[in-house]
Amino acid sequence: MTVTLTRVTISGADDRTSIPEMRAISKEFPFVEWGILLSESRMGRDARYPSRSWINRLTDESHAMGKPMQLSAHLCGSYARSLMDGDIRALSGLADHFHRVQINGFDAAVAAGFMEATRDPLPNFEFILQAQSERTLHACTWVASMVTRNTCSVLFDPSGGRNIDLLSAGLPRRAEAWLPLGFAGGISPENVVSVVSRLEGHGFLTGNRALTWIDMESGVRSGDDALDLGKVVDVLTRMKSRVRAWE
Repeated sequence: MTVTLTRVTISGADDRTSIPEMRAISKEFPFVEWGILLSESRMGRDARYPSRSWINRLTDESHAMGKPMQLSAHLCGSYARSLMDGDIRALSGLADHFHRVQINGFDAAVAAGFMEATRDPLPNFEFILQAQSERTLHACTWVASMVTRNTCSVLFDPSGGRNIDLLSAGLPRRAEAWLPLGFAGGISPENVVSVVSRLEGHGFLTGNRALTWIDMESGVRSGDDALDLGKVVDVLTRMKSRVRAWE
């Protein structure tokens, strides 16, 4: 069985997270991707939502590295709704720093504007559509198939940052093999190996599938809802042998 897990995404770094430590972790584990939550109303105010000044420091230090950190922008709230409506202003300034852009709470029923906006290629972006149920997974898959000018992936995430266990919620019964597909929901250092093993057993991490990743947020935080980089290192150490060699 050929494992095609390509990255591990760690979401929810904020102003309390040490950027030098993130840099060091990225150097040791180049398959880590840092998911940065962006919300117009919550940035710099709530846990998990860093301020613009912190994000600017992060991107500056990333560019100063020989190989920049893997960064993804996770659009929340009005940013996500605007992009679904076809307003691409939420993407302004992201292309230089974030290769992947996740649209949290993606609703295929109101995404006509998004599909119209992506008829022409948008620079350097891979879009990730967050699906919180199997029903929405299939709807997002259809939208992804219509986005032909940019790569489009789907994150199957029944948790939505609420630490709902992925395996308890139930894995999807099927998903198109061509679709790059990520998984999130209650993944932590304690269960990450069993989760990945279950994904392998269901055929989601075999050679006949498109590229796959896992994303975790609540499971790598401390009691004060701060990102715990010790837990992050624990997860990445456990996953190092399970991830495709990073090129």
